[in-house]
Amino acid sequence: SRTVPEGLLCFLFKSRVVQQHKGERNFHSFYQLLRGGSDEILKSFHLENEPALYTYTREGAAAATSNNDRSNHKAVMSALEVIGFSKEEISSIYQILAAILLLGNVEFESEGDSVQILGQDIVNHISELTATDPDCVTKGLLYRTVATGGGEVIEKGHTEKDACFGRDAFAKALYERLFGWIVSRINGIIEVKNYNPVLHGKNTVIGVLDIYGFEIFDNNSFEQFCINYCNEKLQQLFIELILQQEQEEYQREGITWQHVRKTHT
Repeated sequence: SRTVPEGLLCFLFKSRVVQQHKGERNFHSFYQLLRGGSDEILKSFHLENEPALYTYTREGAAAATSNNDRSNHKAVMSALEVIGFSKEEISSIYQILAAILLLGNVEFESEGDSVQILGQDIVNHISELTATDPDCVTKGLLYRTVATGGGEVIEKGHTEKDACFGRDAFAKALYERLFGWIVSRINGIIEVKNYNPVLHGKNTVIGVLDIYGFEIFDNNSFEQFCINYCNEKLQQLFIELILQQEQEEYQREGITWQHVRKTHT
């Protein structure tokens, strides 16, 4: 079996992790965890079962949806086990999702020329869930590394605005890497080992197709520009393929028709 390419879809949509348009939900996995996770699991992840309490899921907390997050969470957990994820791997997936939710609630305050994080508990929780040192989490949120013209590397403190931007970038990067790891793990499981066409027959493909929606919002991100561009290219490709197939069928059946030339833009 050929594997599924990773990264593009998540790269385009990772902005949804930290910001959603009015009335839209974040990714379903966050709501499934918060509404479907057991009290024991949520407590161990330092979470509560209310999406409205978290910045990244607040917009979609009251959004109308036909999804049953509790039952869907059980279905996803079962599917992960069936496909071959270990209990430790499944727990790690949800730990990262929990860390992302907590990251969204990190707040900053300015004290003169320096910026501080409000509350050490949330830093400790993120540190625990990501298996990192609390000082490293704090440093990553408050400072950035800058290379000078002379090759010297220095650490520069964030402004409050930059710290918020860095926090959101951190959350998006965590989600993107988690997504990529899950896809790689699935690919590794479904891949036919030592594949031989003579012995195994025709190679098969398992694919997921997502037609990106062309949308224009009051605030259009770079990711949205890429989504719209991909949508136009995909639509053009599908039209050309369908047109080609129809014309070939007409030709095979001897139907009189006028050839339509493909155009490229």
